[in-house]
Amino acid sequence: MNNNKLFSQHYFGDNTRYEDKPKFRLRILKCLEDFTNANHPQLIYLKCRSQMGLDIEKTTTVSPRYKTIYQNTYHVEKLFAEKPITDILDFIGTCFNALAPNQNNNQHLKESLKRFVQEINLIFREESMCYVLHDDGQVRYYPDEEFHQLINAL
Repeated sequence: MNNNKLFSQHYFGDNTRYEDKPKFRLRILKCLEDFTNANHPQLIYLKCRSQMGLDIEKTTTVSPRYKTIYQNTYHVEKLFAEKPITDILDFIGTCFNALAPNQNNNQHLKESLKRFVQEINLIFREESMCYVLHDDGQVRYYPDEEFHQLINAL
């Protein structure tokens, strides 16, 4: 087995991995909007407001059947549509940080956060982005293959 790759084979597999890609943006924003609306959206809204200084627009609808049940829909996709990729990556961490303190008392929330990390990382991989969401909610650059080989060798 020959593991002597050329420089370009190590570092230039995908020249767009640091770029903002339209399909990546669509997928990640839809995922974030669905996650926000399904998991304590008010907590995420407040964390986004205090940590990032951004207000997520929401619409409130009344259930036609019961006339008293209100449902808020938070428009994450609309807010971040024109924002830089760094703001979207910050919001991923903000979502996690808004809910993480409550996960010890709530098994459903703990599972939801675990799926969130998996879904975000799946999108990063499938869209060839150079990021990873760690289990503690931190988004970081994903180290290259050589880095992992060196770690394993130690």
